[in-house]
Amino acid sequence: MATLTELNGFLDGSLDDFGLKGKIKAALVIRAAAVFSEATPSQGRRDWAKATLADPTSAVKLLFSGLLGAKNTFTVVQIQGATDTTIKDSVNSAIDALYP
Repeated sequence: MATLTELNGFLDGSLDDFGLKGKIKAALVIRAAAVFSEATPSQGRRDWAKATLADPTSAVKLLFSGLLGAKNTFTVVQIQGATDTTIKDSVNSAIDALYP
């Protein structure tokens, strides 16, 4: 399990995330684009998707912190080595929970 100091290192950038933020950004853009293919997305979901596509870096800041909190039982190596599938699934689950 990553220590609080290590988790903070990811948050403040002093610990190398091995491209995790970039992968989260890509997963967010994919998820945001998919909202517009949904049959009846909520207004909140559409607003989130528009804001994310306009500024995905800001969306990463919010979600990165939340994902680290949700995955607090993972080790540093597990966090740094998260697969594309794990990241996409985590992003999709978080967005579905935040923007039903």
